[in-house]
Amino acid sequence: MDDLDAKVKRFWEVENDHHKTYSAEEQLCETHFATTHIRNAEGRYMVRLPVRQEILSLIGDTWATAAQRLTAVKKRLRADVDLRNSYVQFMEEYRKLGHMEVQTRVAVPQFFLPHHAISRPDSSTTKTRIVFDGSCKSSNHFSLNNVLLTGPTVQLTLLATVLNFRVHRNVMTADIEKMYRQILVHPEDRLQQILWRQNESEVIKPYHLNTATYGTSCAPFLATRTLNQLANDGDDFPLAAPVVKRDFYVDDLLTGSDNLEILIKTGQQLIELLNKGGSSLRKWSSNHPALLEHIPERFRETLSAVELDQSPAIKTLRLLWFPEEDLFGFKMPQFS
Repeated sequence: MDDLDAKVKRFWEVENDHHKTYSAEEQLCETHFATTHIRNAEGRYMVRLPVRQEILSLIGDTWATAAQRLTAVKKRLRADVDLRNSYVQFMEEYRKLGHMEVQTRVAVPQFFLPHHAISRPDSSTTKTRIVFDGSCKSSNHFSLNNVLLTGPTVQLTLLATVLNFRVHRNVMTADIEKMYRQILVHPEDRLQQILWRQNESEVIKPYHLNTATYGTSCAPFLATRTLNQLANDGDDFPLAAPVVKRDFYVDDLLTGSDNLEILIKTGQQLIELLNKGGSSLRKWSSNHPALLEHIPERFRETLSAVELDQSPAIKTLRLLWFPEEDLFGFKMPQFS
């Protein structure tokens, strides 16, 4: 037992200190973020893209490939009216919210990202997600992801997150709504561009993407590092700040406490802290009803979204969680 205790202690020491052993490139990315990010008057963070300056000039032509891929997407959309409506709705929302805007000046270099739709029928919120292809090669065989630094992992591992979650008597889950869209990219970083036209009669137009873009190699680092920065800046939220740094896996929150009163206060502080950063938490669920009393119904997870043996469950971190029984489960695929 003494040997087991020592091994468990060492495991948590490694998990808590994993971010301190950065490679030279990871440290460069961390330093770049720390010295270039700013926070606007609304509380939202603006970041600079971590670019490999030595190969930036090697980007070739990307318009032709992006236009060809857009034509293929449009062909697919003509055959699926529901998908077309979802696609157009996504792009229109993106434009209205300022996440993309018509290109008004030529950026040098330019990189146009192809995009396509991924259907997620099991999701209780977003059924269709538009993915931008940062790995698409240019005419010089370089992709945007080749030019961008990936950055280090700044959150605990998936296993550590799940194990932490199982320690507590009272637990709750949630996720950040549209996490990537909340992070602004500096106007001088005009690498992220796309081609789009809503109707076939329109001329194809180039657009700048003004927020962190799902599909680029640096986006996960920028999103999670910004979340940690929000915690670093959250001195007014002593319960929520350490939870943000410890109990998030990307945009999924899994946290808890044996003290129900403290956990209720933690939930309230989490909502306030995330709001200060321009984000919001949705899809709340818990194994104790008191933890959801202050959460509006529209922000709660729909327990009937996933069912196994008639017992209501939700999906979190690719697992099924049954809040009433407080158990994890798996749903085996059906093989024909």
